[in-house]
Amino acid sequence: HRQTTLSIRNNMALKALLSRLQMAAGPLVGLAGLGGLGYAGSNAIFTVEGGHRAIMYNRLSGIDDNYAVDEGYHFMVPWFQRPIIYEIRTKQREFRGQKTGTKDLQTVSVNLRVLYKPDASRLPFLYRTCGPSTDTDIPAFDNNVLPSVVTEVLKGVISGFNADMLVTRREGVSKQIRHQMEQRAESFGIIIEDVAITDLAFGRQYEQAVELKQIAQQDAQRAMLYVEKARQEKQQKIVEAEGEQRSAELIGKSIRENPAYLNLEKIRAAVDIANTVSQSANRVYLNADSLLLDVNAHTISEESLGKKDSSSSYF
Repeated sequence: HRQTTLSIRNNMALKALLSRLQMAAGPLVGLAGLGGLGYAGSNAIFTVEGGHRAIMYNRLSGIDDNYAVDEGYHFMVPWFQRPIIYEIRTKQREFRGQKTGTKDLQTVSVNLRVLYKPDASRLPFLYRTCGPSTDTDIPAFDNNVLPSVVTEVLKGVISGFNADMLVTRREGVSKQIRHQMEQRAESFGIIIEDVAITDLAFGRQYEQAVELKQIAQQDAQRAMLYVEKARQEKQQKIVEAEGEQRSAELIGKSIRENPAYLNLEKIRAAVDIANTVSQSANRVYLNADSLLLDVNAHTISEESLGKKDSSSSYF
């Protein structure tokens, strides 16, 4: 009888517990449903920032080639879908110390600046073949592709020029490097916008050879200047001699045709002597005849010249 009573009591307690659980199940299910909706709502929306573009990965079908969205808010199915966001703005990257050989077997170190961006219309292909936009568990696409492309193109282009041509034709070399890099990167879904050589460094032996060449050129130019100077001085002496000869001929002609020319020269000499004596700080007592200051006492005439000519012809 006592066991029967305990069994009845246990059954009643179990029924009471079951009834309470049934009464509480409604609110719990509601809360669970609200929690699930909140989780799904917060994870069903993703944002694409400006200058970016997103493609979609599906756990069932993989990358969707027909899905690509620009900046803004977008919806997805949580857990089944995952957005892959690429930055499609232009990036800059510098490759320093790229050593390669020139056509004349000189070693040159090149610093190259590259402006690039992913092809926004080929992002699914870029993700499959090269990688994501930034480093995650796998390297980014630019870390996978650009180093090998730059190294290969640089070696191919630089090897076609002599060392001195890299300096004189720098812009042309940059254009050729850019053209070949555009062709190589296009096959990977990367757009090359600009390529520029920022620095060139040659080997020490080449720099010494250039310095010696410049010194030799300067010496040659200096020697040419000395030769030209000597030639000019020689020509100047010839001109001066011809001028003196011509002056002597004119003076002789003037004396023969007009004896008064000597009187004029005597007057000019007297003027110069008078100016010199007058400007001197010392007192001078000299004979005026010896200084040609008495211009009237020594007048040269045609008769005196004729007598001199006859006396000179006699001797």
